[in-house]
Amino acid sequence: MTQNEIIEMAENAELVVSKHSVWTPEKKEFTYTGHTVEGDLANLMQFAELVSRAEREAIAKMVEPWLLPEYVEKIRNRGQA
Repeated sequence: MTQNEIIEMAENAELVVSKHSVWTPEKKEFTYTGHTVEGDLANLMQFAELVSRAEREAIAKMVEPWLLPEYVEKIRNRGQA
C-alpha cells in the first residue's frame, strides 16, 4: 500500500490528516516533516478495518492462482462476523 492510499483510507474513515512542513531558509523552500492524524476511537477502528480489508484483498489476489476459490474467499471474508 502506498502512503497516498493509506492517507485516502484515513480520510475515508473521517480521520483528519494534516501534512506538516517547515520553511528551510537555506533552500528557500518548505521541507516536508510528516503527517499527523486526529480522530476518535470509532474513526480509528473504521480506519483499521479499511486497512485490513485492503490487505486481505491484496493477499487473496496474490494467492488466487494457487488456491481453490473457496480458500481465496475465506481469506477475503476473514474478520467478518
